[in-house]
Amino acid sequence: GASAGAGRRSIDEEDDDDDAQEVQQLSRKIESQPPPTRVTIDEDEGEDQSSTQAGISCAAVPPSAEKSDGERSMAAKNEGVAAIQRNDLQGALESFTRAIELDASNVAASTNRALVHLRLGQYDLAVNDASAVLAADPTNTKALFRRGTARKAMASALVADADPTPVGPLLDAALTDLDAALALEPTNVHAQRERGAVATMRVENEQRAQRAQRARQPEVR
Repeated sequence: GASAGAGRRSIDEEDDDDDAQEVQQLSRKIESQPPPTRVTIDEDEGEDQSSTQAGISCAAVPPSAEKSDGERSMAAKNEGVAAIQRNDLQGALESFTRAIELDASNVAASTNRALVHLRLGQYDLAVNDASAVLAADPTNTKALFRRGTARKAMASALVADADPTPVGPLLDAALTDLDAALALEPTNVHAQRERGAVATMRVENEQRAQRAQRARQPEVR
């Protein structure tokens, strides 16, 4: 149990973000107060700052050889982290994209780019990035959380626009992602709240479908 948690942590240790802010921005149904404890979905901030600082100090030393694509990918990822911290989402998007182009296995760049897509309202692209991470690592809690959040946001947008596209499958998929995240981190407050919001939306969607079906039925005389 503990070793598996450590593995998830190491995969995302370069990731720098604040999921509390992310949830507040993307869901009206979530309370604003921070959780009393921080768990692995959003506890990597300090590590990322130190890794970014380490990258800066290393850059000050004259390189003995040309940097590898992996090293340049991590440097671009760190630039994206810095851009997020100053709320430069477009700059962050460009940096994370460059990091992924240099090294497609840079998981932190992909999970962070999913976060940026979420904040920009590009929910389908957030789903794509999170899905790419999960194809390689099905237990990545950040990717599960962000894909579930993105799918919920897509369903909300369809309902708000009175789009005829059925939202049931999106809500079911979001619930599956959040259930998987909670199976890995049962005490994660953010995932619990998002799951609760999705469950409420699911009930409301079923009620709308029932009302629409009754409206289509001919009146019995």
